Amino acid sequence: MKDTAILLVAHGDRGGQGNNRALQNHCRRIAAAQQFVCVVGGVLKGEPSLESAIAQLRASAARQVIVYPLFMAEGYFTKKKLPERMQAAQLDLPLLYARPMGVDPALPALTLARTQRTAKAAGLAVEKTRLLIVGHGSKVSRGSARSTEAFAEKIRARSDFAVVETAYLEEAPFLTDKLRVSDRPTVVEGFFSGDGMHAGDDVPEAIEATGANAVYAGSLGADPALTELILAALEKMAPISYSPVH
Repeated sequence: MKDTAILLVAHGDRGGQGNNRALQNHCRRIAAAQQFVCVVGGVLKGEPSLESAIAQLRASAARQVIVYPLFMAEGYFTKKKLPERMQAAQLDLPLLYARPMGVDPALPALTLARTQRTAKAAGLAVEKTRLLIVGHGSKVSRGSARSTEAFAEKIRARSDFAVVETAYLEEAPFLTDKLRVSDRPTVVEGFFSGDGMHAGDDVPEAIEATGANAVYAGSLGADPALTELILAALEKMAPISYSPVH
């Protein structure tokens, strides 16, 4: 796949660590593997823009491009907005779209491993601890919540935690409410693709404001272990049959 370029695309972070750091870190580590001719990242909103990443692809020696969405669900952005933006940019190279990071079948096992480490590092017995998976949620659509709950169900099927629950930032059950209703020790997992405002600010502030007996595992999408998951997904896509998108 030495003639293949990788384009990682995220929605774009505000607040938190800023600068779409998770996206850039994944790009850097994938590039260090030296398996692809070019590895670039862009966001739909903010900087580095998707269009600036496409300009780098044009200047590269790539003959084909894999587009990898750093999104937690398949939905409006991955099925509509991203393909529309790619088409509008008129990149004259064959494209293949990978499935979003959040639906990777290896993600539940990675999540369990990291949340169990978080519990043990805090001195919590996993079998007596609640795992609370926090998603974005939405005031207008249930798509985000459905994706988060479907992911939580996969975790429940293999979890040693006492209970696995979900909460959201923009719809019920809200994170602050879920933190207040239980005294059980809790590990909070951020079901987010980056480390921006929601993952970096909203969740830690909710834990502090409620005084909950909770520790935060951080944003799932920012975990360095995800780079290996992304690489494995990209490697499974070869050999590739491409058709140009115009």
